[in-house]
Amino acid sequence: MVILLHISPANGDDNPKAWPVSHVEALMNLAPEHDYRIVGAEGSAILQNPKITAVKGTRKELLDYIDKNVDLVIAIDSWIQHLVALNTSKPMIVLFSRSNPEIFGHKRSGVINLFESEDYFRSEPFYSWIGERVMPEALVSPEQVARSIGLLKRRSK
Repeated sequence: MVILLHISPANGDDNPKAWPVSHVEALMNLAPEHDYRIVGAEGSAILQNPKITAVKGTRKELLDYIDKNVDLVIAIDSWIQHLVALNTSKPMIVLFSRSNPEIFGHKRSGVINLFESEDYFRSEPFYSWIGERVMPEALVSPEQVARSIGLLKRRSK
């Protein structure tokens, strides 16, 4: 299975929405049978991992690439989850930390919105993310993601 990852917003790995490189590496160890690709990781340490391939392009090129080459998208709550959910029928796992998937997630078939706890959701969901602190405890674990991959694989049979 080819999995496309989007783990960091445009403003970097220290964003409260970002999924750490250590989580990606743990997921790759939990589910090593998959072929991992990544988009939007310019400057990230994950690109040093020889088991991961970077993908770049315009939004149209990314959609074409996803359509032709990707079996599953795993993305943080960012632009790519909306692009994929609204323009493809590809299965997707969306990783939420401080934002509420009831507000910002998609409910179409094949989308799993994961979050650690509602306790971590921001009280003002529409305010700027500037100045929001990173809360590692709010991040979805690699184990939760691996279980969701298995669930989507079983559903597709």
